[in-house]
Amino acid sequence: MKHFAFVLLTWLPVVVFAQPFTLTIQPVLHGQAIRPDADFPLKNGDTIQFETFRCYVGQFVFLKDNQPVFEEKQYHLVDFETEKSMNITFKGLDASTDFDALQFNLGVDSLTTASGVMGGDLDPSKGLFWAWQSGYINVKIEGNLRNAQRHDFEYHLGGYLSPFQSARQVVLNAHHSKSRALNIELAPFFQADVAAQQRKIMSPGAPAVRLMAILAHSITVHE
Repeated sequence: MKHFAFVLLTWLPVVVFAQPFTLTIQPVLHGQAIRPDADFPLKNGDTIQFETFRCYVGQFVFLKDNQPVFEEKQYHLVDFETEKSMNITFKGLDASTDFDALQFNLGVDSLTTASGVMGGDLDPSKGLFWAWQSGYINVKIEGNLRNAQRHDFEYHLGGYLSPFQSARQVVLNAHHSKSRALNIELAPFFQADVAAQQRKIMSPGAPAVRLMAILAHSITVHE
């Protein structure tokens, strides 16, 4: 009887459960991950401190040879104060699925914004929604820069109506076995003239559009 049970167990097929693909979104400054309220020395002797970094990413498309192999239509709120929010797991995408490019939106697109009140990460209670006329805050960056004096900065970047549509589509070369993280490099953002001259942007407009474009171009793929 014991022999029969052993034969039965060895005959049963081994079930291997697929592992979903997880992508980490990490804001960095000169390649170093930023943390809430931590001091980051700059090359010119100044010190910068980040109190808030929040952004929307979504409408992910994974491609192979320019053809979609997986799509996810929802949006995710990334908040560097909540590590869980920085790790996006795509439950319908197997970690072994082959892809060579990744497409997504930084910020909430106009069609979604105009569709009315949303739930989940897009719920207005999350604190990143101005009003129906202005839409979502796509990226919120707050903190201070210190040299001889302290200079607070607040960047609430949004806008979905023409000509100040601020959400940006990002397309990156990627590979399923190596592309496990997206770094959002903030150095070009703070080196931009508009950020240096305007330390407070709280409404849609050309400055917000320009800074969103700089952020979108500063996203890179990492293992």
